[in-house]
Amino acid sequence: MGKYCFSALLLGLLLLVMFLASCEKEPRRVDINDGNENPSVRKLIIEMTHRYSYVADSALPGVVISLFETEEDIMYNRYTRSDTTDAQGKLTFQNMDAGNFIVLLQHQNFGTKRELLNITNETVVSYEYYYY
Repeated sequence: MGKYCFSALLLGLLLLVMFLASCEKEPRRVDINDGNENPSVRKLIIEMTHRYSYVADSALPGVVISLFETEEDIMYNRYTRSDTTDAQGKLTFQNMDAGNFIVLLQHQNFGTKRELLNITNETVVSYEYYYY
């Protein structure tokens, strides 16, 4: 009986690890549209924060944020825009084209995150690193 319980526990743990790994690969989609279909200037403002367990959010400076149009662009590091968040954890990209972008967020202590973003108008997006 003990051998079967151990095997079932091991299988359950393996399935949990596979599920968590697949969650990391699947980016979250954020669609932004405030109703203005033809804006003359599009601006993307990104705000980065981090949270430790139940402690309040704090600004996160030093996050390298790169925008890509395709997965292939990521593979060859052909970003559309790239810059680093300021001391307040903010970054603004001016004169953005409308469309879908893959946002790659990289921080030396908190790792890398990928998000999908659809820009249609002036946009403010917040991303958070959460750790325990």
